[in-house]
Amino acid sequence: MKKFVVPVILTLLIVGLWFYLKTDSKSNFADIDAALFLQTRSKIDSLEIELWNHHKNPEMRAKVLGELDLRWEELQRLKSPLPVSSSDPESQSASINMQIGMWSFIVILVVIFILAIVVILLKKKRDAITRQMEQIRAEQRFKAPKGGFQDDPSFVNRTRVRRSIIDDAKAYAEEEKQKVSEVSPQDIAFEDENGVPENKIYVYDPEDRPPLRPTAKERITSAMQSLSDALVRPKGMSREKTMRVRAQSRNTLSNPSANNPLDVTRFDQERSEKERVLQLMRRGYTTSEIARRMQISQEQVDVVIREIRDTGA
Repeated sequence: MKKFVVPVILTLLIVGLWFYLKTDSKSNFADIDAALFLQTRSKIDSLEIELWNHHKNPEMRAKVLGELDLRWEELQRLKSPLPVSSSDPESQSASINMQIGMWSFIVILVVIFILAIVVILLKKKRDAITRQMEQIRAEQRFKAPKGGFQDDPSFVNRTRVRRSIIDDAKAYAEEEKQKVSEVSPQDIAFEDENGVPENKIYVYDPEDRPPLRPTAKERITSAMQSLSDALVRPKGMSREKTMRVRAQSRNTLSNPSANNPLDVTRFDQERSEKERVLQLMRRGYTTSEIARRMQISQEQVDVVIREIRDTGA
């Protein structure tokens, strides 16, 4: 809309300025004979030069001054407007009113013409947009699927779910709980130091045929072999270390369930107590008041303060 309004405003301003200059009262001077005016002015200049040349002759100077005064009076008479009759102002005002009416009519016609052009152009633009919308509606270019955009293969969901450490810990705990619940007691077999199940006889599927119980000779042979393995230590290792390792079961060497990262450990508790003691000590509390507030013994408070002073914290 701006590209149509700005030319209209500029056109109106130009027409108003031209009309103001045409009807300015200061530009209406009386008619002057330019040739006679220039001739009289040149005579005045020549008389002034002649007056300067006869400055020592008083008689000639008086004669030149008289003629110079006459020329000046004639020049003033040429510059003054001619007397007009009483009917001239009425005719002049009538002509001015006629010119004002004529120019007003012309300006109104120009404005109406420009507005008509603007309306026509806007209507054409609106018709063109309407035709384009009808064409798009006929093509059904932006028709949504019946099931929405969820099952549309061309639709890509770009929303990213940001998981926190708490969500990861909860998911890990749920997975571990599911794994523990899936393990049946019949599948658990305690092993010896060689990885042989100690209760091998009882580890079987209830639907399968149970295996035969080992004979006495097999049991004695297995026990003697286990005793021999326990007494003989590997090279480069002491007997005490060997017996301490072999006395444990393989099930106790590794922790089947990992610790939850959100569980508070002993180190976390000691660090929090140390920070709390340091904070209360900086506030000016005594050891007894700190122990009473934290519900710990005064000896523990003294130990924490001594460690803080030794480390220089």
